[in-house]
Amino acid sequence: MRLSLNWLREFVDITVSPEELAHRLTMAGFEVEGIHRMGEGIGDVVVAEVLTVRRHPNADKLSLCDVSDGERRYAVVCGAPNVRAGAKAPLARPGASLPGGVTIKKSKIRGEVSEGMLCSERELGLAKESDGICLLPESLSTGRPIVEALGIDDVILEVAVTPNRPDALSVLGLAREVSALFGLPLRLPPTDVAESGEPISALARVDVTDTVLCPRYAARVIRGVTVGPSPMWLVRRIEAAGLRPINNVVDVTNYVLMEMGQPLHAFDLAHVAESRLIVDRASAGEKIVTLDGCERILDREILTIRDTRGPLAVAGVMGGEGSGVSAGTGDVMLESAYFLPSAIRRTSKALGVASESSYRFERGVDPENVVRALDRAARLILEVAGGSAAGGRIDVRAGKAPEKTVTVGIDRLGRRLGKNIGAAEAAGILGRLGFGVTMGGEMLSALVPSHRVDIAEEVDLVEEIARLHGYDAIPETIPIGRPTPPIPGTRWVLAREARAILAGMGFDEAVHLSFTDDVRISSFLPEADIRRRMPRLANPLAEDAAFLRGTAWTSLLDTWRRNESRGADRGRLFEVTTVFAREASGVAERVVLAGLIAGSREPEGWWGRPPAADFFDAKGVVEGIAAALDVMDADVVRGESDPLLHPGRQGRLTVAGRDAGSFGEIHPDLVKAWGLSAVCLLFELDLDVLAAGRREGIRFARQSNQPSVERDLAVMIDSGVPYAEVHSVMSGVEDPKIEKFFLFDQYAGAPLPSGRKSLGLRVVYRLPDRTLTEEEVGTVQTEIVRRLRDRLGAEVRGAGSPGEAGNG
Repeated sequence: MRLSLNWLREFVDITVSPEELAHRLTMAGFEVEGIHRMGEGIGDVVVAEVLTVRRHPNADKLSLCDVSDGERRYAVVCGAPNVRAGAKAPLARPGASLPGGVTIKKSKIRGEVSEGMLCSERELGLAKESDGICLLPESLSTGRPIVEALGIDDVILEVAVTPNRPDALSVLGLAREVSALFGLPLRLPPTDVAESGEPISALARVDVTDTVLCPRYAARVIRGVTVGPSPMWLVRRIEAAGLRPINNVVDVTNYVLMEMGQPLHAFDLAHVAESRLIVDRASAGEKIVTLDGCERILDREILTIRDTRGPLAVAGVMGGEGSGVSAGTGDVMLESAYFLPSAIRRTSKALGVASESSYRFERGVDPENVVRALDRAARLILEVAGGSAAGGRIDVRAGKAPEKTVTVGIDRLGRRLGKNIGAAEAAGILGRLGFGVTMGGEMLSALVPSHRVDIAEEVDLVEEIARLHGYDAIPETIPIGRPTPPIPGTRWVLAREARAILAGMGFDEAVHLSFTDDVRISSFLPEADIRRRMPRLANPLAEDAAFLRGTAWTSLLDTWRRNESRGADRGRLFEVTTVFAREASGVAERVVLAGLIAGSREPEGWWGRPPAADFFDAKGVVEGIAAALDVMDADVVRGESDPLLHPGRQGRLTVAGRDAGSFGEIHPDLVKAWGLSAVCLLFELDLDVLAAGRREGIRFARQSNQPSVERDLAVMIDSGVPYAEVHSVMSGVEDPKIEKFFLFDQYAGAPLPSGRKSLGLRVVYRLPDRTLTEEEVGTVQTEIVRRLRDRLGAEVRGAGSPGEAGNG
């Protein structure tokens, strides 16, 4: 927001330096990013009159001009195509300085003496581009300093206005803040309109068919205007605000926009069919050419201002090319409205167009300012374009919004700020900001002004009091309280621990956006798969980022593909993230721990190239995560149903019977779809399921000082029986003498029968308080063998101490 100090002083008598004002605004929450002194460096330039113009004898595109500053005549060589006798223009005489460090000297140009320079707006630093010299109003006095003549002796502050403060996106809005900061009275701009002629009801009509998207719409009619260039004071104000002058009527609407923060639009009444404006949604596929010359295709979600023939403007965003004010306009219908902010934001994003109007509408303008701004603009149009204002105005309103009152306790105010601020001071600050304040004991009630759309609860009032009291006046204090440690077992703690575990396993953490496309992954998933029900974004950043991902594998595969293309041949990536799915009640979210393993099992070294990672590496990582997180009843079972994984090389992790996720080798079709050079391993685990299975508390067991007894079993079973079933049967022998058991060998082939395999199992026995006897161990070992035979049809080929039972 560009704030002109000259404009500001029309509303509040501020006398401090620009630097002091910038500091106070910044400390009050409006950061001033820059201070620009207009007219700086052109103090020696004066208004001059061009007396004669003749052709340069030695150059076709140059002219010889006789110029007077009121005291003497100067010979000036000029290359501007618009120079003419009788015109008045800025003259930089010999010795004058211009922006950019240019000093004017008497010189010869193509053999002719030039005693100065007739300046363009670009050379004066008033515009980025110019087509010729700056032609001044002929009423200006010759010899007058150009800074005074043009009223550009001004200072511009570049103020950063936060998105929650749309009320400050105007000179008047910032004047309110300055008034409150310095305790100065605020003057409001005059809005009375001299009405004459027929009543507006006889000249125009407005029908609002969608009062949800447009709760208020007001209009005035001004007849007999003369459209032309704006007066110099209006042009300078428009340019100071960073806008481009167009014509006097349009410039007034932009002037009021920047002055009062209310966007307006002027229609050529002759181009409005039946002189009737209709505020309604567009038809699907309807088209309009906007003022920027672009054709826009509309839909039913877009609000339009239209007549009986079609759309005239995109409500709150931009007017149409066919109904705007032009040089031939005689009667003007002036619009001022309040549109639903979310609707304007959606329209602006959908059409890919933003304007000064949409910037304010989508943040929320003051509905009570609609008519004041309309009358202000009508008054100024009568002043600069003539004409007569029809009697009365149209004001279609769905109903006035209820007044909002917010309370704050003086005691809580002090506790929140760390400093006691008296009730009188707090009430005075809010009063200066325009709040209606009442006191009741230790409670302060504030009636929120309509322009403060950001005030909703007590903390908002606390912030208002703090920033006007002065953040720098609040002492630094240490908060009183005892920090609460995170609760063990929560998702947050689990995620933190999982990151540490995987980092310890040699994985690198990846961080991705949650956006993906729908095409690649959905073609591999059945309709019932939850990962296919990805929510679509209303306004995606790109077509390949139009959905919230249903699995983190897509992002990990994208990252690994990029790494492969840059020469990487080994990778270990993981991500703790959120995945999404559409449900009848809305969008469901799950936090998952996902990972990718690619390339060799370990880095290559002097010992040679290690083998490639396979299914068992992924299985080991998943089992290691469950063990390190102390997840109880975690079992790895065979998987066959995940269509994204190889059908014969996948598994699932269950926790107390609940599905916690899947792992395995990527499906060959996905290798092709992602353009990978080799297969990789994937896993994805649900953190909430893991958290639910964690052991509560930490139990320590005393290390036994008794010797262990180890017994090996060589068990022959069908090849189709997974070790998980063997593990389950052996775990069912719940005897305290069994310390642990594990698989140490597996064999299939001759001399074993076809379809059979032999497993080498080792059982370790130990008691904490005494040595076991051979008979005790034998009894448990016999029970294990019996159960394996009865439940799995196993043949025990041998049993004994380590090394006595083998698979050879």
